[in-house]
Order: sequence, then C-alpha cells, then structure tokens
Amino acid sequence: MSADATARPRSVGARNAVTLGAASAAMLLLGAVYAYGVLLPALMAEFGWTRATAALPHAVLLFVYAVGMALGGALQDRASPSGGAMVGGLLFGGGLLLASAVPSLGGLVAAYGMLGGVGFGFTYVACVTAAMRAFPGRRGLAAGTVVGAFGLGAFLWAPLAQAGLPALGWDGVMRAFGALCVVVLPLLGLFVRAPHPRHAPHGARGATLGEALRAPLFWTVFGAYTLVTAVGLLLLAHLIAAAIGRGLPAATAAWLLSASAIGSGSGRVLLGWLSDRWGRLPCLIGASLAEAAFLVGLAFAREPAALFLLAGATGFAFGAWLALYGPTSTDLFGLRAAGAIYGALYLSYGIGGLLGPLLGGALADATGGYRYPFLAAAGLAVLGAGLFTLAARRHPPRYPHPPALEEELPLDP
Repeated sequence: MSADATARPRSVGARNAVTLGAASAAMLLLGAVYAYGVLLPALMAEFGWTRATAALPHAVLLFVYAVGMALGGALQDRASPSGGAMVGGLLFGGGLLLASAVPSLGGLVAAYGMLGGVGFGFTYVACVTAAMRAFPGRRGLAAGTVVGAFGLGAFLWAPLAQAGLPALGWDGVMRAFGALCVVVLPLLGLFVRAPHPRHAPHGARGATLGEALRAPLFWTVFGAYTLVTAVGLLLLAHLIAAAIGRGLPAATAAWLLSASAIGSGSGRVLLGWLSDRWGRLPCLIGASLAEAAFLVGLAFAREPAALFLLAGATGFAFGAWLALYGPTSTDLFGLRAAGAIYGALYLSYGIGGLLGPLLGGALADATGGYRYPFLAAAGLAVLGAGLFTLAARRHPPRYPHPPALEEELPLDP
C-alpha cells in the first residue's frame, strides 16, 4: 500500500474528529435555550404576565425550530453543513440580542421564538447531519454524542443565567448569551464540515425527499415519533407541577428536571451506541415500552426517592428517541438527502411539542391531578412502540442498517 493510500484515511479521520468536536461544541452553545426557564419568573414579575403568557415565546421557538430543521436540512443538502451552521448561529444569536432590546410579548415571540427558532433549527440539523456523515458506520454514537452535548446545556446555562440574573436582569442575561452565540457559533460552523468530496456518499445512494415523503414507511415512523415526543414533552412540561401536587417542596421538585436531564443525556449516548449494534428500530421499540412502564410507575409514585428515580428513567427513554431521529432516517432512506429527510421527520417533534403539554394540562384540569395524564401518556408510548414495530416488519428498506461503508465513503478517487 502506498504512503498516499495510508495518509488519506488518517487525514479524513482527523477532519471528521474535528467535525464531531465542533458540532458538539455548537450544540452545547445551543443549550442556551435551557436558560429560558430561569428567566420566566423575571418576565412574569416585570410585565405582570401569567405563566402561560410568559412561556409563549419559548413554545413558539420549540415549534419553529422543528420547521427550521426541515428548511435548513433541505438547504444544507444543496450547500454545506458548514454554511447552515454558520447562518443558523447568526440567526439564533441575533434573535437573542434582538429579543433583549424589544421588551414586549410580540417582540419576544418574533425575535426569540421565530428568528431564534429558525436559526436554532438550521444549526441543529447541520451539526447532527455532519456528524452522521463523518461517521457513517457509527451514526448512532455520533448523533448521540452531538445531541447529548445539547442536553448538557441544562447544567451549564441554567445555573449561569441564575447567577447573572440579579445583576443583569432577564434582558442582560439574554443579551450576554446572544452576543456569545452570534460570535462563537459561526466560528464553530467553519469546522462543521461534511466529508471530503472524494469520501462523500455517491449521489445515487439514497432516496430524495420526494421519494421519502411518498413512502408509507416514512409516515409510519413519523406517526410513531409524533406520539413518543408528545409523551416526552408532556412529562417535561408537567413533571414539577405533578411533584408539588404530591407534597414535594417547590425547591426540591425543581431538581427533578436535573434528574431527567441526567437520564436523557446518558440515554442519548448509550442508546445511540447500542443502536449501531442492535439496530435503530429495536432500540426505539424497547425505549417506548420501557417509557410506558416508567410512566405507569410515575402515575402512582409519591415517595421522593421513587419520583427522582422515575424522572431519570423517563428522561433516559426520551433521550434515546431524540438521539435516533437522524440515524433512523438515514438507515431507512440513505444519505443522499439526509438533511432534508431528517428535517422533515423532525417536524413530528414540533407537532408532539404542541399536543403533549396541552393534552397533559387538559387532563390534569379535568381530573384534578396527574395520575390520568401519566397513564394516558403511557398508552401513547405503547401506541408509538406499535408503530415502530410496524415499521420494522415492513419490507426491508433499500438502505438498511448497517450501511455498506465502502459504498458511502469510497476511498478511491
């Protein structure tokens, strides 16, 4: 073997490791959205808003970023992940800066929710897709690592926001985060690169977005993800309120989200790694059934230890679902239009984000507690497992897991 032949894989490996590191760092910065929950009481106090009104800008961001992923995924397939990450970073950071300068509900919805949400989606899909392209044989682990870095934002940005809030106010904290993101995210985006063209996937490998959208298999998985993300987001929206209703002090109940975040982060990495060995759909089915069992336990648990244990366990399954979005889409439909198809599939998260919290709140209001909302969520998780099972039992897709490495990353010129 020639020296050139051995040098090329090493250079490609170094480039891809840099891509994974830059994508993970960018996702960690995107975790600044976790600070919004800390700013919520300050917004309510300053403007006299209800909790629902103060939460509206963040709810809009959660929906718009799913739309931004669909748009950004389609654009980056025609340009590059690097460009998508850089543009997304400017939009996200700029949205935070603008939101800090327009202190009104409409201003926050437009700047933070809509502009920031689009930028968030652009950067998110670019980072995950680039990582999967860089490590096609370990897409689950690559995606789990990058998405797990985003989950770490709960531990980094929320405490920093809380520390800065007394001196800076909510607008000062948002301005500081916006300035950091608008400068650093585009710089990191320079290194969020797809593999070298000589090592890139063949253009003929994989479905187009249109072909994927016409496939019943896509809509089966889309329906499953809509159900399970509705479950996860219902739980995140109402977990603290449910714990307070069962006698936990508010300060103690707030730590349940930390337990959930620990479970979610570990679930993203561990299930991403396991899915490279066991397959995505078996892991998704297992996570969904496990989540149903955990939710049944949560419906009846009252002891603090049990609540914390179950919060971590339910977070673990939710993290697994999030980590496997991208790898599942590329397993089923190839890497040809990976960004566009991943973004289209991720619209299910936006729909679940709208339906889950509303369903949980309506059932809690109607029944006077959270036992029946959690039992209903368990039922939705079982339905999601059923749809994932249906997808697994359909005719084998054209691009099954594991990928043929020599087909996706040819080393010959």
